Amino acid sequence: MPADIVARARAAIRQANHPESELTVEPASRQVLPIGAPMDGVPAAAGYQADSEPSEVVAGEPEAAEKSDPLPETPTPVKLVVEPWEQPGEPQGAANLGVELPRWRGYNPDYVADQMVPMIHARATTGWRSWLGMEPSKSEQLRKQLQAEMCVNFGQPVKIVVANPRGSAGKTIMSVCLAGVLGVARGGGVCAFENHELRGVMGLRTLTNGTKRTTRDFINDLSQMTPEQVRQADLGRYVRHQHVGNFDAMVTSRSFEKQLDGDEYRAASALLERFYEVIVVDTANNEAHEAFQAAIADATVLVVPTKWRPTHITPAAQMLNDMAARSPRHRMLVQNAVVVATNGFNEAVPGAREMALPMFSSLAETVVEIPPDPHIDADRPILLDQLRPRTRRALDEFGAAVCRVAVKNLSALEELS
Repeated sequence: MPADIVARARAAIRQANHPESELTVEPASRQVLPIGAPMDGVPAAAGYQADSEPSEVVAGEPEAAEKSDPLPETPTPVKLVVEPWEQPGEPQGAANLGVELPRWRGYNPDYVADQMVPMIHARATTGWRSWLGMEPSKSEQLRKQLQAEMCVNFGQPVKIVVANPRGSAGKTIMSVCLAGVLGVARGGGVCAFENHELRGVMGLRTLTNGTKRTTRDFINDLSQMTPEQVRQADLGRYVRHQHVGNFDAMVTSRSFEKQLDGDEYRAASALLERFYEVIVVDTANNEAHEAFQAAIADATVLVVPTKWRPTHITPAAQMLNDMAARSPRHRMLVQNAVVVATNGFNEAVPGAREMALPMFSSLAETVVEIPPDPHIDADRPILLDQLRPRTRRALDEFGAAVCRVAVKNLSALEELS
């Protein structure tokens, strides 16, 4: 490197660091001397020969400065910007930041379709906004988003078990409501199965729709059914179709009959999962019963209804502790459980919510609170279109949370198997 360039660079650095010194180096003042040559007031070095080939050294600068090479400049990272219509991922040659990157990434074939779908559904479908052709409100957008989450493709049958050993905790109510919101969002393919030993109340919470057959009739006729020959229309004789929620319900008998055991539950569940994508299982209060144990062992998601009362919270917590100690699968269900509060009017004990909510929020996956509703408290068949908007919105959040947990648990179950 020429010595004059080095001298100018060093002078500029000194000028920047010490501007008061006003150090400047002009081309005319640069003196090139041979190594060892005499300077003003300094004798020549020993062994100096005048006819030796001079080496350019800037006066007043050490010799080592000529031998040192400047450090290589660090290349500035290139920020990659991907347009929405381009194929995601890095282009070819992106690893070499020193080379100019090609802009070709390939087309994203889903760009136009993904952009057009929100444009097509950009108008409100309910309320005065729909009359004026305006865009949907925030509440309607939230409802559509929750329904989209409930329409997820599971890829296999999903069994949602609703359990709490305490009676009147809201198991049947939440089973019917959950099956209803999932049925509306998914367009059917949902069955609410009452897994009670005897005299469940799902028959009082759903419409009969012309059939009085029960789970016991279905179990008794299973021996005469060949699974390969059973059609979905054949199941229509045993289920109650709920036109409001777009789901089917299979209820237990209200008369004294033989209890449903574990083998009978497994046989009925295996046949139902051939025709339904989602099965919501309403359990009884005896967690030691064979049918209860069979339902938990085959569950995809565990839902725990409770009220903000010590007499409901304590049994639920004890059930979850005992269940988590049985196997890794049971522990996964407990850790990813969905706790839903089902308090009616004036049912919550003051102070219980403040103590129980942090406990369930830290140990369970999700906690959802369903507000009191006069239609639910009326002890009549539950119709979703009769619920208050606030209650319906909370149920949609409940259904979306259950579907998110189902996707998470299906991945975890594949790793456990």
